[in-house]
Amino acid sequence: MDTPQRPMLGIGLMIAGMLVVPFLDVCAKVLGQTYPVLEVVWARYFFHFLWLLPLLAWKRMAWWRWPESAGSQGLRGFFLLACTLCFSCRYKVILFLILWRCYLLRH
Repeated sequence: MDTPQRPMLGIGLMIAGMLVVPFLDVCAKVLGQTYPVLEVVWARYFFHFLWLLPLLAWKRMAWWRWPESAGSQGLRGFFLLACTLCFSCRYKVILFLILWRCYLLRH
């Protein structure tokens, strides 16, 4: 199938993606200060899934099919979830270590 080349669409989507990703990270960090990290990560993935469903229905994609490389897709999803959890927990761990160091220096 011959698809038309649309470089301006690609550039626009790349710029939009680079603007959206930091916004999502800021939202996750702000919510992580008041809600448990697991709850923020769960909500992030759940609402991404809800946002993606109408897009898949509009494109008429069969998202319920089992992928050919299910093992590698499952591993990819696991690592993505692990990275999100580690990234979200990072600031709480750093704050704990700074406070612990201050406590040790005081005593």
